[in-house]
Amino acid sequence: MKSLVWMFLVAVSWSTTAIAQVMVSPAFDQPAADDRSVSAGSNTFVLHPQSAPDPLLRHRLWPAPQNRLDHDPMPWVSRALILMQSSAAHNVEDDPQHFQWNELPLDQYPVAQVRESLGKYRVAMSELDRIENAMKVQYDLGLDQLSVHETIGLLLPEFQDMRVLSRLLETQIRVALVEQRYEDAIRSLRVGFRLAQVAARSTDLLVGRVIGISIAQRMMNVLEVAVQQPGFPNMYWALAALPRENLFEVRDSIEFESTLFTKLLPNHGDLPPQPIGQIAAAEALQNLANDFHGILIGVSADPEDDRRQAALMISLYVASHADSSRQQLALDPVLAKYAADFSGSEAVLRTISRRLISIRDQWLAWQSIPLEIRNRDGGQPSPDLVRLQASSDLIDRVASELLPQFVQANYSQRADQQLARLITLEALRMHVAHSGELPESLSQLEPVPAWHDAVSGQPFDYRRIDPSHAVLTRVANSGNDPNTKTFIQWEAKP
Repeated sequence: MKSLVWMFLVAVSWSTTAIAQVMVSPAFDQPAADDRSVSAGSNTFVLHPQSAPDPLLRHRLWPAPQNRLDHDPMPWVSRALILMQSSAAHNVEDDPQHFQWNELPLDQYPVAQVRESLGKYRVAMSELDRIENAMKVQYDLGLDQLSVHETIGLLLPEFQDMRVLSRLLETQIRVALVEQRYEDAIRSLRVGFRLAQVAARSTDLLVGRVIGISIAQRMMNVLEVAVQQPGFPNMYWALAALPRENLFEVRDSIEFESTLFTKLLPNHGDLPPQPIGQIAAAEALQNLANDFHGILIGVSADPEDDRRQAALMISLYVASHADSSRQQLALDPVLAKYAADFSGSEAVLRTISRRLISIRDQWLAWQSIPLEIRNRDGGQPSPDLVRLQASSDLIDRVASELLPQFVQANYSQRADQQLARLITLEALRMHVAHSGELPESLSQLEPVPAWHDAVSGQPFDYRRIDPSHAVLTRVANSGNDPNTKTFIQWEAKP
């Protein structure tokens, strides 16, 4: 009885505390970049001048075309994951010290301890190395055979564990940097970017894209440490050659997740204008209710009890919305002449279908607007989409569960921004190697150009303090993104 009362309250009010969706970003007040004091509280980039390698792609972060193989990397990733978990005396995730080391400067890196820790995962990491040139990413999870609530509830521990592998790779790279084994570090970086693509492209789900982007960003983070080491090769062209469409693009995943809306609906929402009848409408509503229940509440050990609760939920919803649904349909020029003949169940079914399709299309349409344009209005999507988060309507709550947050879909441009910033820093290293000082402006860079900030669509803000010091500033990409400035410093050799 308690559950029935609860379901009645859920169906009628669906009241919930709104969860604010943090969007991209109001401007931060930043100190002026007119003296060296800006280095306090900012990122610092120690610049070591370095010309481009000869040939230009001598060092690669992505397999050379002649080395690429038509092999599937997933079996080796899976073996690496199994070996990683079985070869350690404890779960690698339970060893926080192992990953705290990666936050240390290289001159404080406890190489002996790290090497001992990495030794437990030697076989797993050797297996992971085999993905380097395996380019045929395929991992069929049978998503087309799953219901909507089964799809959104799908457990993907292997994808989360790929992030753990990337952290082990980072540790391996840092040891190589300390020991100045730069070619080994570059090879491990290349494997890391391959792992990023495997995570991103093994499934159409957005969570896979986000994890893949996260791994790629981890590789770029450690690469930024690497290029600050004396003698490390200039990676401008290696970074420029990374296939951004394989690593950062999320559009096709966004479109796939939008199909969950139409997958819920009878005939994918394409109902004929003529009435389908009370029996057909009631059956379609029951199927919808089962999915709604699974999405919002989950599946219990008693399927029959789930079905009863879902039936009660949708019956109460029909009772409270039938009249308003008919009135709404009567305003449609195509359906007006049939509206009076629709049963309460059919009227509600049709308005639910129209509402879900409308929300789906709004979300897809607003995702088409680049982040730099949305930023002009504070980064917010359509006001209707924002209101979903606080709505008490059953359909809005279902839609909120199905829609990935906008901030997730923005990860693509954030990663592009990070890549463009790192390429620009490498362009500065190349320029100083040629000219002996930092340029007055990014437009004066030689022999290669700077890249634009992917979030703003404009050049990075660059201010030279003196021939050996400058500040590079990117646009903030979220509401909690304070470290937007990079203080660049280098010392000319006497």
